[in-house]
Amino acid sequence: MHESATQSYCTPPYSVLYVDDDPSLLEIGKIFLERAGDITVTLSQDPVLAVEKIRMNRFDAIISDYQMPGMNGIELLVRVRESGDTTPFIIFTGKGREEVVIEALNNGADHYVQKGGNPKAQFAELTHKIRRSVLWRRALEEIAGNEERYRQISDVMSDLACSCIRSADGACVTDWMVGAVFEITGYTPAEIEAEGGCSFLIHPDDREYYHHQILTLSPGSTASFEVRITSRVRSIRWVSVSARCIGGAEGSDRLYIGCRDITDERRVKMALAENLTQLEAAMDAGNLAWWGLDMETGSLTFCDRFARIFEYAPKRVTHYTEFMGLLHPDDHEVIRQALYSHLDGHKSRYEAECRVKRADGSYLWLQIIGRRSEDPQSSRSIRVTGTVADISARKRYEEALQEKHESLLAINEELIAAEEEIRQQMDEIVATEQSLLASQRQFSDIITFLPDPTFIINASGVVIAWNRAMEQLTGISAEAMEGQSGYAYACPLYGRPRPMLIDLVMQPDNPEIRSWYDSIHQNGATTIGEIAYRHPDGRQLILWGKAAPLYGGKGDLIGAIESIRDITAIKMALKHLEEKNLELLLANERLAAAEEEIRQQMDEIVAMQTREK
Repeated sequence: MHESATQSYCTPPYSVLYVDDDPSLLEIGKIFLERAGDITVTLSQDPVLAVEKIRMNRFDAIISDYQMPGMNGIELLVRVRESGDTTPFIIFTGKGREEVVIEALNNGADHYVQKGGNPKAQFAELTHKIRRSVLWRRALEEIAGNEERYRQISDVMSDLACSCIRSADGACVTDWMVGAVFEITGYTPAEIEAEGGCSFLIHPDDREYYHHQILTLSPGSTASFEVRITSRVRSIRWVSVSARCIGGAEGSDRLYIGCRDITDERRVKMALAENLTQLEAAMDAGNLAWWGLDMETGSLTFCDRFARIFEYAPKRVTHYTEFMGLLHPDDHEVIRQALYSHLDGHKSRYEAECRVKRADGSYLWLQIIGRRSEDPQSSRSIRVTGTVADISARKRYEEALQEKHESLLAINEELIAAEEEIRQQMDEIVATEQSLLASQRQFSDIITFLPDPTFIINASGVVIAWNRAMEQLTGISAEAMEGQSGYAYACPLYGRPRPMLIDLVMQPDNPEIRSWYDSIHQNGATTIGEIAYRHPDGRQLILWGKAAPLYGGKGDLIGAIESIRDITAIKMALKHLEEKNLELLLANERLAAAEEEIRQQMDEIVAMQTREK
């Protein structure tokens, strides 16, 4: 340490007791040591009297010769240490007495200086070791005081803190431990210290990692990491560890370690990750994507699935104006009116259908559903969040129905004679179409995010979700169905427990399940199937199903989801249209035949009239 720093640290100057039976050497030493101005020297020729001076006064350091009458320097050192005095002690011995140095160090001496040689250099070394010893002792005392303060603070903390000494061979010995030791580990500090430290608490799989972090921590460095511990009751708990290393003398370092129990925090994070994974799987099965609009900045956020649907780069659409630029021109006002109606409170949610341009220039039909969130203080709308669903297939089906409708109207105008019959047919078609549209509107009102009857089972086949649309389809409430196993979810549909399409996800190679469906095909991990069967109530139904696996946060299969759609009415409507078209063609042929017969009769009448003339 620099001399200026040493002097500023020492107020008043260092008080040193110098013990030697040689009065001339005492005087010379006093002159040299006090020359710098930061050391005051008290002299003693008698080591027995020196013991009394040490007992009555406080010295910052003690210097002692070895060979003295009545008591040698080692014996004086032993007397001082036995009294509990830790004052720095320096042996001032002659050349050739190295065995004395070894004995002195073994009995607690801090340093030694050999007599002889250049007095200036000799006392300069002695002065340096006095300063160094005193500063080191005071630093240790300050550390001890800080440790006591840390203990007092830790008694009111919910975390755990400890201190340990790390020797040069890597062994660590815990010397104090405070805080929520028992609450976290189930052991008392005394029990842990009796085991030699915290290593026995570390989970076997984390022990090597923990030791590496602790043993490689260099003086002045810090480390933060997470490990598992095993408590007294054998429960596994996660702790966040923060460690700091302070260099010590003769290769020993002190480690200060703080631990915080993060078990509940990690459980919450894992549960959240699993819920997000299930939500993503469910949205993927329903072909849904989420979005969020910041009402203050206009910033727009979409999930990656939106980018995949439209074949854009993930950050292609980041603002409301960019999204409006992709809308079909005819849909701009529809979107604006739907959004403002929701923000003004006229509609409970934001809902609209629009066309959005893809990267290749084509348009997809989307159904947009969202709901605003408000600032709790100002009640001002700050964000709108929701989902988008690709409804292009539904729109194509509606357009196909519209084309059929227009075609039938044209035939109706041409076939006057069959007007009443065609009108009746068209009324039936319109009624069918209206019934389908009413069913779709009801479907949309019941299901917020998943438009089809949907249920979920876990890996054990237990029903864990049964949505409102499924209740509508089966008449079985979610409360009655959730928690059931043993293929209970099939009973409302088939009248008995049996595997369904969802079980093919769990048993992909089961030929029996495949044999029950009229058609099955795979789309990646998703299984799609269609089945015609007689419902327990006697109805003949045609169902379309879509099932997909659900994976946990670690990629393990945790269950499956199935969406079901009753397409019986659609199939019957299409079949009915085909039958009516066939009837119209037959009626047209009959009219043509009648017209030809009337024409022939008219020709015969004209011919007869001509002959009569």
